[in-house]
Amino acid sequence: MLFLGPPYRLYPPWLAFAGILVVVAYNDERDGTLSSAILRGPKGDIIVLVVTFVLTVMLDLTIAIEIGMILSSSFSSCAAPILPAT
Repeated sequence: MLFLGPPYRLYPPWLAFAGILVVVAYNDERDGTLSSAILRGPKGDIIVLVVTFVLTVMLDLTIAIEIGMILSSSFSSCAAPILPAT
């Protein structure tokens, strides 16, 4: 692998990381926890998950995370209870 040249030396760590992610996702879905958590979750969480996933595929991961955090904070601030003033 070292003889292939500088650009190709950087890919093996990413390939190993992708393989680990696939195994973790497969094991998580095999238990049925991921799909049940998505289907039973609040609508705001489902929207944040879907929007972040679509933006990750279409755009950059950094942009998707930033927009997901903004969406998540806007949904959580709407659901925050209003405490009476003392």
